[in-house]
Amino acid sequence: MSSMVKRKIFQNLIPAVIILSLLQNFINEYAAFVMWSTVAITVLFCAGVVFDLFFSVEFIVKSLKAAKRKEFISYMKYKNGWVDLISSLPVLILYSVPFFCILLKSNAQSGTISPLAFEILSVVTTIRLPLVLRSIRVVKLYGITGLHNSEMTRHHTSAAGTMAVITAAVVIMLWSGITGFSDPEGNNKRSTEYSRLLVELESAATLNNLDFRELCENTLISDHRLIKINYNDGKRYEKLSESEFSKYYNSGDYIKVSGKLCSLTVSVKDLKRENARLNMLIFFILLGPAVAFMLLYSRHFSLTVSDVAGALNSGFRKRDYNLMIKIKNEYKEEELYRLAQFYNDVYLPAKLRKRDMKKEGSGSPITMDAVKEFDEKG
Repeated sequence: MSSMVKRKIFQNLIPAVIILSLLQNFINEYAAFVMWSTVAITVLFCAGVVFDLFFSVEFIVKSLKAAKRKEFISYMKYKNGWVDLISSLPVLILYSVPFFCILLKSNAQSGTISPLAFEILSVVTTIRLPLVLRSIRVVKLYGITGLHNSEMTRHHTSAAGTMAVITAAVVIMLWSGITGFSDPEGNNKRSTEYSRLLVELESAATLNNLDFRELCENTLISDHRLIKINYNDGKRYEKLSESEFSKYYNSGDYIKVSGKLCSLTVSVKDLKRENARLNMLIFFILLGPAVAFMLLYSRHFSLTVSDVAGALNSGFRKRDYNLMIKIKNEYKEEELYRLAQFYNDVYLPAKLRKRDMKKEGSGSPITMDAVKEFDEKG
């Protein structure tokens, strides 16, 4: 297989993988929102790890090739290398790898979570770094999609769209960090709430000489968040069978709350559902500007700037290009359209006279007086 064919396959592969990555990013949040099974959510998470690994390898390969050509700085500054970087390695190192290790330990039921890893994941989750940085991959489509033939349109649309998406991403992460709404924060509040409830129940049972188990179950039986009660004497109350519990609950979907006489297993899936709803909204907030710039602004820029500049370039450089440029009244005072007006009123007539002069031996080329006259009128 020739190198050209391999390059073409690779160029077609990247946009497809980006789109699949974005779909996985959304479906991952949707799965948490509608409470899919743990198997489905685990598969989606592993797919996200694969995408993170793919884009990390892509960045490393591109960087090595650019460094070999002594163009690494140019790649980072002018070819969106910095976007390739922030949307790959940080997500892989700070989220995917630690969470994957925790998932393996949880499934193997061995070892404990490193405090450092837990702190890193807490911060990363709080500022929604995985969702935001994975969504930023959409701006990688600017430079590799062929929606417009104009290099100027692709460049300016990419620059403007990237600035819009990155600005939105920074605002979202700052907002998330300030408000602090995340799974760990919500879990801590819920744990405190049920710890206080257990203390109240234990005190009420002792002071009123009541059966603690009966009081506890009568109070908590209608609580839809409660999954299980384990009493210190070995007895327990369960709302779900072991098979149902393992089917719908991962280690991060519930919390354990311990008291003097019993411990509670409490669901936090409703908190994760609310978080997923906000994440889906954030996903569309990030994709909205990207799609708007890619489809709408690029078309506007092409019609009002690139096409005019292309017509001027053809008129100045090509001998047989003699078409006038349409001047829209609302843009006539802009610099590009003032140049286009000069082209229509001065340069093009002079060009046609020069052509006729060569054919008939008469006519006159453009003169500085004509340029000055046009400049005075402008």
